[in-house]
Order: sequence, then C-alpha cells, then structure tokens
Amino acid sequence: MPSEPSWPVYGEDLRTVVGHMVPGKGFIPAGVDPATVSAIPVQVAPSSESSGEPSGQVALYVRNDAAAQAWVAILDSGQLLDGGGFWGESKIGVGCFPMSSGARLVLLDRDPQKAGATVVRAIYTRREEAQPPARWLEIAQDGRITQGSGVPRWWSGEPQVC
Repeated sequence: MPSEPSWPVYGEDLRTVVGHMVPGKGFIPAGVDPATVSAIPVQVAPSSESSGEPSGQVALYVRNDAAAQAWVAILDSGQLLDGGGFWGESKIGVGCFPMSSGARLVLLDRDPQKAGATVVRAIYTRREEAQPPARWLEIAQDGRITQGSGVPRWWSGEPQVC
C-alpha cells in the first residue's frame, strides 16, 4: 500500500517551506526526518469501527477560541506519551486518550514532540474507575481556560464513544 503524501507548510512569506504536515504525525519542521517522529494517534470524530462499548479511554472535548494551537498529552511516570493538538480560532474537537491508573492528561505549552514542552495545566488524573468520565477544556480568545466533566454544553453532536 503506498503511503499517503505529506503537504508542505509555508512561512509568512507564502514561499518558504517551514515544514510538512505528515499523515499520522502532524506538523514536522523542515530539516526533521519524519521517520524519527513517533505517530500521535488522536481521534477527532467518532470512529466508523466503534463497537459502542466503553473502552476505558478518556474522551476530551476541546473548544479553542485562541489563535494558538492547544497541545494535550498524557503524562505517565514523568514521560509525555500520546498527545495531539487542537487548532485554534473557534475550532471544536474531541480526542480519545488511553490512560493507565495514575496517569495525568495535561495541557502543554507546545507540541509534546518538541524539546522543552512543559505542563501548563493538569486536566484529569486517571483513578481506578472502570470507565473514566468525559472531560472538556475551553480556551477563550484571551487565553483564559475553563474545564469540567461530562459532555460540554457547546458540543452539538452525539457524545464521543472511545
């Protein structure tokens, strides 16, 4: 099976290639070998293969009205694991995050693949519950952050099944 093509990402001058969007990996800066970057599986819509049964994964709904991308990852035993970005400027999305007991779902200051990524806020800590609650995160244009449990009032689709 041939691999999916990547797409160039241009700088402010609309001529300089600053990186590529690589399927399954996201933005890869120019000069970085995509093979050295691990895949970041983030689901942004219900899977067509879903059985409808709870999986133990945390569903995170994100509304990002800020201009910058919001980066979320799992922090487990001091290591940043699965993560992904939610685009800004009135974008709404949802992701499923497989978490072991004691792991934390966190908001980061940058892409978890970039050196120096630090935790801005803890969103959720996984306990021993059989099915973790859905969580939501809302980032206002001014950067103010609110969060909560359950399906947020601004979500218009069916609840996410992870």
